Order: sequence, then structure tokens, then C-alpha cells
Amino acid sequence: MTKMINKNDEWYKSIHLKSFRSEKAVIKYMSETSQKNWRAVDVQSLPEKAHKIFGLTSEEFCEFYDFYENDEEQYISIRNNMEGDLWDIGLLSFIEKMNIVDSEKTPLLVNFFKSYVNNPQKISGLFLVASDELGFENISKKTDLRKINQWVVFQIENRMNPLYFQEKYYAYLIIIVGELILKNKLKDFFWKIEYSKIHLINEFDEDIKIKHIYNPYLCNKEGVKLDIHQACREYLFYEKGNMRHVFTSIYNNIEKYDVKKLYPTDYHSKF
Repeated sequence: MTKMINKNDEWYKSIHLKSFRSEKAVIKYMSETSQKNWRAVDVQSLPEKAHKIFGLTSEEFCEFYDFYENDEEQYISIRNNMEGDLWDIGLLSFIEKMNIVDSEKTPLLVNFFKSYVNNPQKISGLFLVASDELGFENISKKTDLRKINQWVVFQIENRMNPLYFQEKYYAYLIIIVGELILKNKLKDFFWKIEYSKIHLINEFDEDIKIKHIYNPYLCNKEGVKLDIHQACREYLFYEKGNMRHVFTSIYNNIEKYDVKKLYPTDYHSKF
């Protein structure tokens, strides 16, 4: 597995100053640097994004973490009254700049495919729109995936926030690779959208509470269902394989994402 250090990783490492093995060590450090005026942060006053960054519900977040800040715009985080870390940035600035990594608790793909639940065939009509918005020209065959691979690598190496960390553009990438698979490899398959309950209520927007997520699949008449969303998230966000061949790898391995094999039991609790 090849791990590429992106701009966000570099920034994250550059602001980390020190680790502490215990809460006692943290308290000792703050006492020794009392001239910096350390003060506790009210965890409940932090924005909703903080909960998602740390991968916890708001209740768990308040119970699990303690934070302290000083006059030099540094903060200390203490996890579960145990180990801690010192960061060379203010906590609110850290929350604002930090990417939210896709996970089961903080999914990037939520509502984009909602309007296609009853008309999944219309997804194919988004292929050209997605290609144009992402700057891909003449995409039609497997070898064209090289252009998308190169685009992903450029995003990782040059942007603090890769464009596909936004739901719309992540969905566009899924549509593009999905359409290339349907046109060139699995010609008897088609799009299908299903929704499932999300047990954690996340507020990605202050006015919208999420109760469901809408997942795209590639299906055939024999009942085979391939979880293209899971394939994309593993290769894009979980660094499965070489990022320089990310979408070629998804194309080559899509059959391994058969839902019956991935989730042999009831994999989604559907309404």
C-alpha cells in the first residue's frame, strides 16, 4: 500500500508540538508554562463540526475530551482523562481548517442521490455534467481513468481541501467511474439508489438534521448488487492501494464489492 502525504497531512503534522502520556503530565506542563495563561475551553460551546472531526456524538465528545487554550493561540487536547497533545494553533482555527474525513459516523455522501431514488436511470444523464465540472474531456473508456487518477493525485498534493471532500464532487467521481464501468465492463448492470437509516444524527448544515443516507449501487436483473460507494470511499479515503491508480483500481475490483459478500447479514436497517 502506498501512502501519499497530502497538504492536510503536512499541515496537521506541522502544528503538532508535543504528546503527553497522562493527564498528570499535561497539568504539569501547563503549570510550568503558566505565564501563557492556560484556560479551559467550554466544550459545549464548540461548533458542530468539532464533533464530526473527532468522530463522536455531541454527548460522547463532551464526555471524552477536555481542551485548554493559552494567549499564544495554542491548545491542548486531553482524551478520556488520559493522554493529551499540544497544538500550535487555536482550537477554533483548527476546527475551521481541518478536513472532515469520510467515515461511517461522518459520511460525506448523504443527500446527493436522494432525488434519484425513483428515477435512477437519470443518473447517466449527469455523466457529461460531472465530467465538465471536474475538467475531464473525452472520457469514454477504461484508459481514460488515468486522467481521473492524475486529477486525484493533484488534489492531494496541492490542495489543503481536495475538491472531492465536498459531497457534490465526490458524487460526480462516483458517477463518472460508475458510468465507465457500465459502458465498458458490466453492460447488463444499471444504477439503483437505496436509502438507509443513519443512527447518528449529524448536522452538516445548521438547519438540516440527517436521518437517512442515500447510497448508489450497480445492479443487474439477477439480483447482483455492487456497492460502488463503498469501493470509492475505500480507495479515496481509506488509502486502499496506490492512490496514483485509484480509479483504475476501483474499475478493476468492483466485482469484489458484491453486497451479499460484503454484508452477509442484513447490512442496512431500512425504513
